[in-house]
Amino acid sequence: MLIPVKVSFACILPCTFAALPMKALIQSPWARLFWLSLILQLLTAWFSKGYIHVDEHFQILEFANYKLGHTPAADLPWEFAAHIRPSLQPTVAAGVMELLGLMGMHDPFISSFTLRLLIGIASWFVVCKLILLLLPSFTSKLSQTLFVCLCLFVWFVPYITVRFSSENAGSVCLLAGVYLLLKNQEMRDWTYGQLFFSGIFLALAFFLRFQLAFAIAGLGCWLLIGKKISIKQSLTLIVGSAIAVFLCVCIDRWFYGQWVFTPYAYFKVNILDHVAASFGTAPWWAYFTMFTETAAPPVSIALVILLVIGLYSKPLGLFSCMLIPFVLGHILLSHKELRFLLPVWFPFVVIVSQGMEKVANLKISKGITRSVFWVVASVNLFLLAYRVFIPAQESIGCYNYVYTHVSTGDLYCIGRPLYSIAGVKVDFYRPPGLKEIVLKDEQSLKAMLEPGSMDSLLVFTTGITLEVVPATYICKRIYCNLPEWVVEHLNFNNWESRADIWCLNAIRKIKP
Repeated sequence: MLIPVKVSFACILPCTFAALPMKALIQSPWARLFWLSLILQLLTAWFSKGYIHVDEHFQILEFANYKLGHTPAADLPWEFAAHIRPSLQPTVAAGVMELLGLMGMHDPFISSFTLRLLIGIASWFVVCKLILLLLPSFTSKLSQTLFVCLCLFVWFVPYITVRFSSENAGSVCLLAGVYLLLKNQEMRDWTYGQLFFSGIFLALAFFLRFQLAFAIAGLGCWLLIGKKISIKQSLTLIVGSAIAVFLCVCIDRWFYGQWVFTPYAYFKVNILDHVAASFGTAPWWAYFTMFTETAAPPVSIALVILLVIGLYSKPLGLFSCMLIPFVLGHILLSHKELRFLLPVWFPFVVIVSQGMEKVANLKISKGITRSVFWVVASVNLFLLAYRVFIPAQESIGCYNYVYTHVSTGDLYCIGRPLYSIAGVKVDFYRPPGLKEIVLKDEQSLKAMLEPGSMDSLLVFTTGITLEVVPATYICKRIYCNLPEWVVEHLNFNNWESRADIWCLNAIRKIKP
């Protein structure tokens, strides 16, 4: 018997929280801020449909869909045949989808939301636990409050922490491993269980995002030099890591059907064979300009200044030791994308908070600092609201509409297929009963309609109007990824004719 969707989700969310040790968060004096951030996290998981980068879709959701038998191997991106992507995350996604299917939920949009929900809660929980652990290192109530707010409410935090991407999943595991190492670290009184499970989480972080090896290497140096971890303790950490690596290799064997060590395959293809560089190169300073522009001035400028001050104040702190080698490692790589730095967002924010505490202790005019603070805070609040409620990718809305309202029959596409992103087929969101028919241009549609033999059809276009529909037909726009008031009243300088706007048009023959 199928379980209704609402009942199923009513069970999933409480069960997720029941599995977490919540007592410390509930009893904390910061509990209200924690709950507020959780609400933002849940809202973002619901509204932020789609992806930051196509890899988040193709190399996780489509890989998972392939293992469930719904995506042909021929439709997968080239990374599948090259065996360079770890299958741990697609395997988890496939397991969640299979479980939802057993509960009667086969809707891909419910599956993708569930994945965002679960990773969002996991990220929120680990971050809150780390906040409580790190709060005593800040000396004043003001600096503690600013630290908590920075970790939870900087505009990009909910947006990136609900992504079921390799960057975010790797970050969650990295932070879980760090949390276990920070407990009791002042006395070097780690239990072997802490070290063992920390090793597991750190290895999982590496297998989820290979580039995290830079941050993990910095963490290792901090343990060896700063904390003088013993040989026995180091071996416990290594044993946990080795077991996790072995399990990940076995999962890759099951997924790809042959033994493969994906970290080496990734390194060989992208670094030794220079495939990554073929997607574009950038100078060493590119990350600084990327962040300044993308993270939105003046917020980004304030964060960079505070980061420099924080690094100067604690150059050998744990989070500096993780952030510096990670960023330097990416600077040395020729292919650069800002998303590559997302796994270390939390060390970044911790160091920024340290810089903010340093600035608070300087003798600067309170009027100036207050003015700057409120300007930055106001911009941040606006961007936070925008990123919580706006989809991460507009095309997902069109897919959702088709899945909900059409699902079967023929869909005519002008110029390009609807279910294609960056030239790669999209099977995950495609209804199984829908057939796409791609027409060369609008004139091809006109030639097809002029005989008058078709009663009705659905047409996908990347433009607002269809000028070629014969007078014997009525054309009605039933979906557009822009609000109707924008389409009808804000076409200044005819910008709509040059924009890539996704529309579905229902064309019906006029009855005599």
